[in-house]
Amino acid sequence: MHSFFLISHLSLSSASAEDVPTPHATSRLEEGKALIGGRNYGQALSVLLDAAAEEPDNPAVYNSLGEVYYRLKRYEEATGVLKKGIELKPDYLAPRIGLGIVYEATGDMEGARREYGEILRIGEAAPDAPEVKMARERLKKIEVGEYLRKGRELFSQRKFDEALDEFNLAISRDPDNPTVHFMAGLTYKELVKPKDSFAAFKKVVELQPGNVVARFNIGDIYFSFGSYKEAIDEFREVLKLAPDSREGKEAGFLIKKSEERLMMRKYFEEAVEAIKNENHEIAEEILGKILETEPNNSFALYNIGVVYFKTGRLTEAAEALKKSVTIDSRDVKARYQLAVVYEDLRQVEDAIIEYDRVVSSGVDIEEVKKAKEKLEILKRHITVKKGVESIALLLESGDIKGAIEETEALISKEEGNEEAHLMLGRIYMRQGELDKAITSIKKAIGIKSDYWDAYILLGQVYELGKRYNEAGDVYRGVVSNVPKTKQGVVAAELLKSISIPIHFERARRYMDNGDLDGALMEIKSILETAPNDPVALYNAGILYGRLDRPEDSETYLKKAIEIRPDYVQARLQLGLVYQELQNFSEAESEFRAVLRLTPEGREATVAKVRLGIIKEEEAFITHMKEAFRLMKAEDFVGAKEELETVIAIAPKNYIAHFQIGSILARLDRIDDAIDAMKRAVDIKPDYAIAHLSLGQLYEKEEMTKDARNAYRRASSFGAGTREGEMADVAVRRLRNWRISGSMGHTMDSNISYGAKRRTGVSTGHGLNLSYNIYTTREKGFSVSTSVNRSLTYESQLSSLSYNGNMRWYHQIRPAQSYDISGGYTYSTFEMKPSYQSYSYSVSTSLRPNTIPTTMSVSYSFSDTSSFINKGSDARQHSLSLSLSQSLSLLGSFSASYSLSSYINKDLRGSNYASRSNSLSVRYSRNIKPGLSASVGYSIGLTSYSNPDSTTFFTEFRRNISQGISSSISYRLSEKVSFSVDISSSNVTTNLKRPTAEEQQKLEDILAAPIPTVGGGYRKETLSMNISVAF
Repeated sequence: MHSFFLISHLSLSSASAEDVPTPHATSRLEEGKALIGGRNYGQALSVLLDAAAEEPDNPAVYNSLGEVYYRLKRYEEATGVLKKGIELKPDYLAPRIGLGIVYEATGDMEGARREYGEILRIGEAAPDAPEVKMARERLKKIEVGEYLRKGRELFSQRKFDEALDEFNLAISRDPDNPTVHFMAGLTYKELVKPKDSFAAFKKVVELQPGNVVARFNIGDIYFSFGSYKEAIDEFREVLKLAPDSREGKEAGFLIKKSEERLMMRKYFEEAVEAIKNENHEIAEEILGKILETEPNNSFALYNIGVVYFKTGRLTEAAEALKKSVTIDSRDVKARYQLAVVYEDLRQVEDAIIEYDRVVSSGVDIEEVKKAKEKLEILKRHITVKKGVESIALLLESGDIKGAIEETEALISKEEGNEEAHLMLGRIYMRQGELDKAITSIKKAIGIKSDYWDAYILLGQVYELGKRYNEAGDVYRGVVSNVPKTKQGVVAAELLKSISIPIHFERARRYMDNGDLDGALMEIKSILETAPNDPVALYNAGILYGRLDRPEDSETYLKKAIEIRPDYVQARLQLGLVYQELQNFSEAESEFRAVLRLTPEGREATVAKVRLGIIKEEEAFITHMKEAFRLMKAEDFVGAKEELETVIAIAPKNYIAHFQIGSILARLDRIDDAIDAMKRAVDIKPDYAIAHLSLGQLYEKEEMTKDARNAYRRASSFGAGTREGEMADVAVRRLRNWRISGSMGHTMDSNISYGAKRRTGVSTGHGLNLSYNIYTTREKGFSVSTSVNRSLTYESQLSSLSYNGNMRWYHQIRPAQSYDISGGYTYSTFEMKPSYQSYSYSVSTSLRPNTIPTTMSVSYSFSDTSSFINKGSDARQHSLSLSLSQSLSLLGSFSASYSLSSYINKDLRGSNYASRSNSLSVRYSRNIKPGLSASVGYSIGLTSYSNPDSTTFFTEFRRNISQGISSSISYRLSEKVSFSVDISSSNVTTNLKRPTAEEQQKLEDILAAPIPTVGGGYRKETLSMNISVAF
């Protein structure tokens, strides 16, 4: 089924970020765009009108308004708002694209050309910009579409040479357009140019391997030329692609026929060899097998007639040969053999007729020469003295056969008598032998080219044979040549009377060839002449349904039923349309009306089946609608529950899986969102929007290879749609590297040993560059480097550090992975070297997704060397266990325990060597998409390894630290986030603070200043941080 090619190109997202004139979209504009994405156009219109009132100078609002009006088919209003957007920003290309598309929808191709031309002019400096490329492509499509329209019109008028010229012009402009190659193939077929037709259909299959009709035509050409093996191969492809289609059923039949023909070919070869060797009994047996399978095989009938003749069975020979020439009237050899048999049977008149037909064939073979000689001999034995009067008398008496014989005799005597040929044509027409009637009438016209009565009779014969197009051509010829004569008037009336059948025949031909637009054009032509024709209205409804335009289909079907309430097929189709539109009560009403009108039969069976599933489908749709309502209200927990109910009803519902993935993505549960999206594309591999969303999630997680593959699939499956265009743009801008910057501001208070509170303020800046060498969801390797600077305002002292890291991760199985990383840090203080550090870590994670949801174990090691004080050189080992549990869709709980050891390289260097145990718990919750908060509590025990100097190295210090913290983070956009953290910690120690005298005494005794090892203080911290990714 052809998709409407304008859909999705009007979306604002087709514009590049540089084209949008406002720094960021308003919340109403974003809400409106989200509603458009959900196809909720009525509410989108209301929201966007409010946005326009709030931001009357924002062209992006008018661009989205244009899309809504367009989708609501309110083209005049769409034109107005798009022009407004252009007026506000003339070089804003998105509304110009939209305006061109609206012009196309309203048939104003000149306006569309003008807008696309203006886009090319504005974008001359950037010819590869998406909008400029789209305008260039649409201009080309308009031109190709015009050639295609003219070609189809000429094709329908049977002006095939002229139609072919138009299709070739279209091919020269768009050589990769399968539709024009398809139409060229049909035209070559009508022109009886099988070689060219074959090449054209081959090109269609090359461009569109799944085109069933083109493949069927290729097979049909093979079949017509007797290449049955090749035909079978093509027909099997048709069956594989569309087994239940009309072509699939016909292909199945022709495969069987081809196999039979191959078998028949073998039989014929054996029979001909037997006749050649005069083994007549064997030949008769083989030919009998052929005729059992194909009783109307003219060649087999001819050969068995020859066998009968050679074995003396003349009557049987005559019957077989008569049947052969009836089936294939052009078989000159069979007709000659029949004449010979008639001659032996003493049926001289019959023999003369057949000899005459052999001679008149004009074929240059030996049998024709022999027929001429025999004809001359036989003609001497009969006298042809029958005139027009005697023929009329015979007709009146009902002796049709005698009349034919008399007329043929008259013609044989005077071949150039056009009236005799016309009379013979009338006799054949009366007898129902239409092909013979046409032949005789054409002979009359050949003798007298202006014999208008003969033309009118020829048209009437065509009508009897339902060959309305040919009848119309004949009548039009009479009207054109002699419009004011009696014959011209009669021809005009006859032409008018068959106008509707002509359009129906053309529509049927278009539908048979898969050209639904062409068929609809013919049906509309009927409705212009007869707007209340119920059959035409029904066919219009069918065609609109196949073109995925159910609202239009509903309109035409309802009108057909209004005119003819007992139109069963129309009621059944209307019920199916209502079901597609989810109007279940109306659908049920129509299906029950079908059963009232016809309790049994095909339509009744379909209606019964549909009534059986409609309640389940209604319940399913109710849950889907409720889910969308809850999503709009941002009740994501309820929406997810509704979608899970939908999946319980219909496990293969890919839309429900996709929407669950969307909810999880909005709540930053990226791993779960990816799993849901993957289930959607597993069910429906060509679901373009799900591949696009997967790509965005992979990109967010820096899984660039997976992201690129997902975008390419979205581009392939969504070619020509908004999702396909977005995927194309995303692939082009996707990079393996990422730059991010951050800025933080911290205020803290530190109260030590009961001293006066001191407040410190500091700020920090950071810049990070990461490069993903190879990253997928299963495994990846990446490197990164960063620069960080901090500044304390009170002292104006600053530090600067440089970091380099590398990381390898591997997902061993879906629920288990491990991670290895290493890093190096070089730090300076007041622009002088301070220290350097090497660090390594290894971790493994499990995702049971039950209790707990996740679990990880990690080990890390660091080695620090100071450039200032060697006593600070140290190594640290840490081992930690972390657990997390999802409490709901929005909330989660996590806990971790760690054990670490801090060891001085110089054991005499300081009192900092220690062992620590710490436990922390945290509760996190998503308040709304992009906004989350958390609270936590931690407790730790630090035991120092060396005796404390403040006790003259007689006691060991033990510190207990407790802390509470809370944080809130808000994602301003996909690239910008902001966070606020508040914490309070209290550290107590087992050692008392030295008195002033003790402190002085210690300083006098110890050579070095007394080290501060911590304990006995309280600290509150407020930090704000903003980060931006590029």
